[in-house]
Amino acid sequence: MREFMFILYYVVCVIIGAVADGVRDEGMLFLAHGLAAVEIGLLLMSPFALNLRMRDWWIVLLSYVFYRVAFFDYTYNITRGLDLFYVGESSFWDILIKKQYPVGLLWGRGVFLLVGISLPIKYLNVKFENSFML
Repeated sequence: MREFMFILYYVVCVIIGAVADGVRDEGMLFLAHGLAAVEIGLLLMSPFALNLRMRDWWIVLLSYVFYRVAFFDYTYNITRGLDLFYVGESSFWDILIKKQYPVGLLWGRGVFLLVGISLPIKYLNVKFENSFML
């Protein structure tokens, strides 16, 4: 249960950030800035909300990056009304992803998701007794 809360918390942060980017690119700046502020607030609050220790920073960072790789593009594409597997043309990330498309894309993101989930389960002993998340 503790690890599930950790995973859910950071996946929700990634999804909020992706929706914020999607609505910003659709021209809804006020909503985008509000969602971005919520994402940043949740990320800044996470050590306190999840009662994390300083020595666990590397697990938090790696897990968040892996969740972002796994969920960000799909959420962004859904928010913008694009094809689920749409890959852009301009950024370095898009160029890198296009080299793996289509077979490596799902497999690679699945691996990132699996590692992102397994890190907190294996290495993180999150203590929620004094947390306000329960």
